[in-house]
Amino acid sequence: MTRMASGEHPFFRELVLSVLAMADGWLKAGEVSELTGLTYKQTIDALNYLYNAEKVLRTGRKFTAMWGKLELEKEIDASEQSKILIDCFLRGYRTP
Repeated sequence: MTRMASGEHPFFRELVLSVLAMADGWLKAGEVSELTGLTYKQTIDALNYLYNAEKVLRTGRKFTAMWGKLELEKEIDASEQSKILIDCFLRGYRTP
């Protein structure tokens, strides 16, 4: 018998997916964690699994990541995404 990681429990994924489905917009992982009652690690593991399975959307990376349902894809502001990419690219050329 194999042992499942905390985010691999199907109930956790369904719980996280249902919270995102009921949300009006984007949520941070901490907000999803509070709404589900799961630990932050369990929530992140479930969100990453759902993202890799293409069941949820993510915008941003690491601590700025926001999570949402697939219907939010049409609402992603391309100009904001472009600004983030340009900032990342130019970060190495800026002087502190």
